[in-house]
Amino acid sequence: MKSGITIILLICFLSLNSQSMWYEDYKLHVSGAYLDDCSEMWRNPDTWSETRSKINTHVILGSTLNIFIDSHGESFLTDTLSKVLVDDDINLAIHGAPDNIEYLYNLLLDAGVNVTHIALQNELTETINGVSPKFEPYLSRRVTSLVSKVASLRAFAPSVKYGIIDSRPSKGWDWRNAYASAANRANLDFIILDCPYGYIVKENTINYSDISVVENFVQNIIGLEYGLMISDNIGSGESLENIEEYARNSITMTPDYFIVSSNPDFALDAFEIIKPSPIDEGPQKQYWYEETNVRMAGGYPDDMDDMFREPEKWKELRSKIDKYVLRGISFDKFTIEHGTKFITDTLAPVLVRENIGVVIDNPPHNLEYYYLLLRSAGVTVTHINLQSVLSQPRGQNPRIEPELSNRINEVRDRLNAIREFAPNVKLGLIDARPTKGWDYRDAYKRVVEIADIDFLILDCPYS
Repeated sequence: MKSGITIILLICFLSLNSQSMWYEDYKLHVSGAYLDDCSEMWRNPDTWSETRSKINTHVILGSTLNIFIDSHGESFLTDTLSKVLVDDDINLAIHGAPDNIEYLYNLLLDAGVNVTHIALQNELTETINGVSPKFEPYLSRRVTSLVSKVASLRAFAPSVKYGIIDSRPSKGWDWRNAYASAANRANLDFIILDCPYGYIVKENTINYSDISVVENFVQNIIGLEYGLMISDNIGSGESLENIEEYARNSITMTPDYFIVSSNPDFALDAFEIIKPSPIDEGPQKQYWYEETNVRMAGGYPDDMDDMFREPEKWKELRSKIDKYVLRGISFDKFTIEHGTKFITDTLAPVLVRENIGVVIDNPPHNLEYYYLLLRSAGVTVTHINLQSVLSQPRGQNPRIEPELSNRINEVRDRLNAIREFAPNVKLGLIDARPTKGWDYRDAYKRVVEIADIDFLILDCPYS
């Protein structure tokens, strides 16, 4: 019956067009461990080969690793579990860090396993010795403890990403200050919201719209990766009937969440952890759409404005994208030909209604005006990128010094000016230096250090 439930959930999540999936037998455990057949899946990997073909990361409880050793010896990790992961090139994320995590990590590392993430759970919510961190000063003490734990983990595993699985918003507690403090002081890489089904349908301490607020805060305000743990505190338990109810509740919750929050970095379920993407091919996590190569004279084709007047014509395409990319020059053309109301009353509602973010490519000189115009219409501008500053001649060739240094300083100055009015937007470059056969390593290292860019997109035409 366990494998049948897993198949149901896989179908549910694959219907979300997930491109990168993480898998965890999290809620099929008994008293923090695992069911009897959990070890058998590693001895008989053929029984879940189809599942492995769809995942790139397996998630396992730290306590389960110790139980494997206690029950079967170290060789179970180094020779049995590790072999399955290494042979299929599957990463490992560890959920919870037991006291001997360094020993476990080194054991797995020596066996060739790539441990990519360690998630600590309920560091900011769990009552310990009768003391709850809901209020100060106990919250600050718990953050201090988190800082110490993450620092000790980074001391022996500096390349691993660290974060927390937390339920403060789900319980109706203050979470903004807690998350901002934890992110800053512990230098976290991600926060995953633990939002059991029962908090939404029974306890009413959080709703789906609240979840999207948490997502926006984590991703855009404090700048971390964000995830949701889709779980259930109604049907969980050790009996088969409870496991089946748990699975049904998790499935019920999943599509409702993605209606209001379409861009988490991780979505965790009883059995799976996935990184959703609207496309099925390619390495990218998100799909950005731009009419860039059908533009005319650097602007846009005649029918581009009709796309927003008649959105039904490209409804299927919108269902597959996370971001719409607008070239800076298009703003002026829209305004000249149709007025600013075209942007606020025609273009913006299409994007807002379907929660599609905007990326501004090669921003116009009056960027601040258009950025505030979009915001006033409810549009979320997530990224702004400068184009070809490090590779376009413009009368001086930036292939060599001193022009390269001048261009890097230009990037820094232009991005700093944007940060003054758009501090939460990610800023970066589209660049073609590698495509042209120019030296790019030193240039990119310097522009990251000097201009503090968030992303870099390689411009590599087919020709």
